[in-house]
Amino acid sequence: MATRRELRIAADFKQAAGLLRDPNLVWSSDLDSIREDLARFIEGSLADHTWQNPTLQRIVQSLIAEENDLSW
Repeated sequence: MATRRELRIAADFKQAAGLLRDPNLVWSSDLDSIREDLARFIEGSLADHTWQNPTLQRIVQSLIAEENDLSW
């Protein structure tokens, strides 16, 4: 059974992959060229448990930070 923390991480990873795939979002040309591969990598990390890597978790948090910012 997944813990609450694991469920939150999975939701964050799915959100990050979805944002990377969103055709309505504009990305820099550097990121645009790798965003589908990065989305696949993020999703795949949930299946093979590499999601536990702290660096990957920080990348995901950076990707979703502005989307989840409720301060404005």
